[in-house]
Amino acid sequence: MVKCSFTLLVRKSSSWRHALKLSLTGLVWGLLVVSCSSDLLSEGKSYSSPRLNVSDSLAMVNIYKAIGPWGGDWDLKDIRTWGGVEGALDLDNNEYRIVGFQYYNGRFHGDFPEDFRKLTELRKLAVCGGTMSGSIPSWIGELKHLQYLAFGENRMSGEIPEEIGNLVNLQKLVITHNFIGGKLPESLGNLVKVYRLTINHTFVEGEIPKSLKNMSSVEVMDLNDNRLSGRFPIEILRNERLAVDCTNNNITELPFEVWKDDFVGAPPILEGNMLNGILPDWIFETKKWDVYGTMSTDCQKKGYGYDNFKK
Repeated sequence: MVKCSFTLLVRKSSSWRHALKLSLTGLVWGLLVVSCSSDLLSEGKSYSSPRLNVSDSLAMVNIYKAIGPWGGDWDLKDIRTWGGVEGALDLDNNEYRIVGFQYYNGRFHGDFPEDFRKLTELRKLAVCGGTMSGSIPSWIGELKHLQYLAFGENRMSGEIPEEIGNLVNLQKLVITHNFIGGKLPESLGNLVKVYRLTINHTFVEGEIPKSLKNMSSVEVMDLNDNRLSGRFPIEILRNERLAVDCTNNNITELPFEVWKDDFVGAPPILEGNMLNGILPDWIFETKKWDVYGTMSTDCQKKGYGYDNFKK
């Protein structure tokens, strides 16, 4: 059974920092005896040992009732059974806060619940697996501490909201195998701490925004199996360490400049797109073509491909 974990966090002014990892056995659970029933939480008793924040507790119970069960044997009155939950001790207020919820291969259903909005100290949120519907809400941008956000393998729809760009502490964003559509928001460029961007197997369409060039920390952009189209913005290719995969989209143009040996970025992988026309002869003489040519331009969709390079 997956169990929750708790971390000691020290609040200093407005910021938190990690101080010490704690496990759920031994001393920790000797100090922490918590029931999440609304009756006990409302008794108003004084406790010297830290307890789970009331708002966080009730929000997590509501989330479980809305989209659970998602695996394991949860007891809503015993947080030791709360698989996928990560907590942290706020020393200033002597209470535990929920800072993470990660569950994969779950059995989620219903609509993505608004009670996640109440978990204001979340650092990690991954809700993957099941038939959960609904959309990514605009209020997701209020969870300003998020460092990792993942929506995978459900039935969510709608568009990626512009407000996602408010998550300036985000380091990894994953949106995969859902029915989410619309265009990629320009605000993704605000996510300067993201080192991996994964948006694939969705119905996202339109051109890739040039604002992605502002994602100064990104090392991998996985944008395969969507409906992205138009010109590929080579402005986002900052260096050869950045790997961009746009396999199986509807992209029609890759500027020839990307094949110059003095161009700083590596060409993207564009197999399964709609590239067309004729490649200039000089391209075949470059080192870039020798390294990336086949991988980047081979095997376009039926009826497409460069007239002087088709395999």
